[in-house]
Amino acid sequence: MRLLRKIVLALLTGFFGILLICVIRAFLVVPAVEESAAPPSVRLTSDMLHRLSAVIQRVTVFDDDAVLAEEFLALRDYLETSLPNIHRLLERQIISNYSLLYRWEGQDPSLDADLFVTHMDVVPVGEEDIGRWTARPFGGEILEGYLWGRGTLDNKGPLMALLEAIERRVSEGYRPRRTIYVSVGHDEETGGLRGAQAISRLLRLSGIGLRSVFDEGGFITEGLIPYTSRPIAVVGVVEKGYLTLELSVQGKGGHSAAPQGLSAIARLGQAVAKIESNRLPPRLPPVVEQSIENLAPELTFLPRMVAANLWIFRPLVRTWFSRSSLFPLVRTTSATTLFHAGQKENVLPAQASALVNFRLLPGDSRESVLQHVRKVVSDPLVEIGVHSTRGVESYFPPAPEADYSTAVYRAIRKTLSEIVPGAIAIPSLNVGATDSRHFLPMTKQVFRFVPLRVSRDDLGRLHGIDERIALSNYQECIQYYYRLLENLDHIN
Repeated sequence: MRLLRKIVLALLTGFFGILLICVIRAFLVVPAVEESAAPPSVRLTSDMLHRLSAVIQRVTVFDDDAVLAEEFLALRDYLETSLPNIHRLLERQIISNYSLLYRWEGQDPSLDADLFVTHMDVVPVGEEDIGRWTARPFGGEILEGYLWGRGTLDNKGPLMALLEAIERRVSEGYRPRRTIYVSVGHDEETGGLRGAQAISRLLRLSGIGLRSVFDEGGFITEGLIPYTSRPIAVVGVVEKGYLTLELSVQGKGGHSAAPQGLSAIARLGQAVAKIESNRLPPRLPPVVEQSIENLAPELTFLPRMVAANLWIFRPLVRTWFSRSSLFPLVRTTSATTLFHAGQKENVLPAQASALVNFRLLPGDSRESVLQHVRKVVSDPLVEIGVHSTRGVESYFPPAPEADYSTAVYRAIRKTLSEIVPGAIAIPSLNVGATDSRHFLPMTKQVFRFVPLRVSRDDLGRLHGIDERIALSNYQECIQYYYRLLENLDHIN
């Protein structure tokens, strides 16, 4: 009994000692001091709204088989006539017929340049969905304090905010210290192979050096992160990789009245079901741990204690993330996106195929995912390989992590504090794919963030119905880029 009491006492002492350490660490993390936003240097005008509306009205939907060329050309012509200062001072090149590359020469051309990446193409709106929109999807209408339409969030709103900021700076005679490039792609939504990739190749062949790249990705969350009321700007410093696998089965086919064994469809369905029910295990990547630790001071006490003590609560946090809407941050995700089989209701197809898309966590690769899928499916009659289109594999690895201790990241944080009262920036994992990956051969310093305020309701509007941008937020976007252009020159 004496030995048992000693063991129990030791366990209790250890438990309360660990608890005390966790509590102390929670008290040691202090919320950031709120900074007051600076008075806006650029106020939203009716001309700015008219220009954004006109750009939204261009149906710039690009796909591999059919491109509405006249819409892209009309948009290019409109930018040229409506933004005269940019087109007077900045050099412009046309890439692959539709993409644009602007060059704003800096005071010291010997310095590596900064590159802003954006795009003019948008995803289509299905005929069946048009009637479900509050305003016409390509109308660019202003209602209830918002400008509505496809592209207002992704990515014509940020594109025009950036161009409006540059237009204003040029009109004031401002000249950046280092050269600035602006890449405006026309096919980001379909991979950026003709736009951003071609622009990257051109810059590399020209011997251009890049300090940093700024692209879409993160945004200012509103009510998306629990246990805090602060606006949190998630800045993507790492991006998940992309992989699409093709599964195919060759069967005997025949008459549906005399099926023999598993049909091609059934066998393929079993394989897909195994993949969906045997996902890769969750992990907390280092950048996600850093996000949590940076967020800790802004949380209420108990969540703060957990976030400040990942050394002991890491398994709990990983499990909670994996079972919540935050699961893409801790998993290599998989989604079956296409299924092809059959031509007639009474005929067994001799062949069936499916595409499964994966978004890869840092640390995972094409080989590791292929190994996992082949082990899970465990059927020699199911062929598994990397999908390719026109000889190009649907794969790129996770992007390397940008250094967020640099002056560039500090400039982002300072600019944000000037524009959005109380907002804080945290480094984050970008779960989507952006054109910035095409510029990774030139620099690993890629920051994926646009100052859009995004609520839970807004997430469904991205690529969905009723996409819109608040007029007040559009002014913030213009103001953000206007200040960032100067802060990039002066933050050390």
